[in-house]
Amino acid sequence: MFKFKKFKKEHKPYKERSKLHEISLKVIEAEEKDLVIGKNVVRAHVNIMEKLGLNPGDIVEIRGRSITAAIIQPFSLEDQNPYTIRMSSLVRRNAGVLLGEEVIVKKAEVKYAKLIKLAPSLHRITIEPGFVDYVKRRLIGYPLVEGDRVLVPLLGGALPFTVVMTDPSGVVIVNKDTKMSILERLPLQACRIRATYKDVGGMKETIKSIHEIVELTLKHPEVFEHLKIRPIQGILLYGEPGTGKTLLVSALANEMGAQLITINGSELLIKRDEEIEIELKEAFEKAKKYTPSIIFIDNIDVLAPSHGKVTSLTEKRSLNTLLTLLDELENHRGVVVIGAARDIEAVNDALRRPGRFDLEIKIPLPDSEGRYEILQIHTRNLPLERDVDLKRLAEITKGYSGADIELLIKLTIINAIQRLTKSSYMGLSKNKAVYTELLKELKLSMSDFLKAVEELNPIVKRRRSLSK
Repeated sequence: MFKFKKFKKEHKPYKERSKLHEISLKVIEAEEKDLVIGKNVVRAHVNIMEKLGLNPGDIVEIRGRSITAAIIQPFSLEDQNPYTIRMSSLVRRNAGVLLGEEVIVKKAEVKYAKLIKLAPSLHRITIEPGFVDYVKRRLIGYPLVEGDRVLVPLLGGALPFTVVMTDPSGVVIVNKDTKMSILERLPLQACRIRATYKDVGGMKETIKSIHEIVELTLKHPEVFEHLKIRPIQGILLYGEPGTGKTLLVSALANEMGAQLITINGSELLIKRDEEIEIELKEAFEKAKKYTPSIIFIDNIDVLAPSHGKVTSLTEKRSLNTLLTLLDELENHRGVVVIGAARDIEAVNDALRRPGRFDLEIKIPLPDSEGRYEILQIHTRNLPLERDVDLKRLAEITKGYSGADIELLIKLTIINAIQRLTKSSYMGLSKNKAVYTELLKELKLSMSDFLKAVEELNPIVKRRRSLSK
């Protein structure tokens, strides 16, 4: 952690004190009203703002492990600890800090951007006519720094972009004269905006228990050393597809500030024997070199199936390599391995022995309360009509996984579009003027949701019956 200068309290009235150039503040969660997509706002105590010579709406430079910028506003409640700053998960990500850590805050030296170059943070996209102008309009007045991730609202959701380059460098804001270009894909490698616990619904108790276990192993290994026992370095998550195992691990790594290294068992097993061995070893070596780290092995039951299903030489070699690498972790701090499988009984018994994967945690389908939480998460940035009843939707979607609910939202958006245009979605895509107007008028109604449930119910029931 950085060593920051302490802000010394003085007894003179604030107006008599000399202005500060910068200050260290502790990071706390953003206010609920600032979690809207496209709102790049941080909040601080009005007295701290005054000491820094800041007015509401000014742009501040925030320095953690990385440098970013945001618009500053005062706390809504003035009884908040004055030595804190409220920041959303996106701003924390851009600054490279976690909740409870400190950042240096100062008034930014802002320049107007002559040129901004963006690239999609997730997957390659096709740039349609008018899309660059749409993104630019959404970012007018938005402070940016090269390397930042930004979220652009799109059809009730958000499309993440990475700021590849700015001219000039430093903190810039977009205005009407800014030239903007968007690449079809991110150069070198895609950068993903990782999830936080607020993005994981229906798993409060699971999050609490797994967080405590992983935190002890990654951040307090001295506890185990004092007791002369090996820390828990292996956890197996199991449950139906779409229940949020991958999302949970991504949020866990992000909240812990840990490097996340993902291995997909299904993708790995189709490679040649020597490639499998090399990739597994490289993943574990990277984890040990850059701690704290979490290695996530998705579809581990495919990579290391139960004894009766290990038939090929490739499966035997990959299992033996994985067992050896897990055993070698005993002498290394700061690494946790999490495996995910649909059926725990399909995982090889050798992996389930103490010292390898010590804990097995079931991730069940969400209950009504869990589905309500997931619906809230997926609709928090959607334009909803007043008649939308999320609690009723939670009750009538029994058997739905988190992934099913996400699909439900997508179908609902399509239903709303078709209702407004009285045409097919394919017909709409050819009419750019209608599409632009629709973005302004689109609101999802309860009837849109109910139609989507009716469409999705047979699919969900068929999936559940096939998985039994």
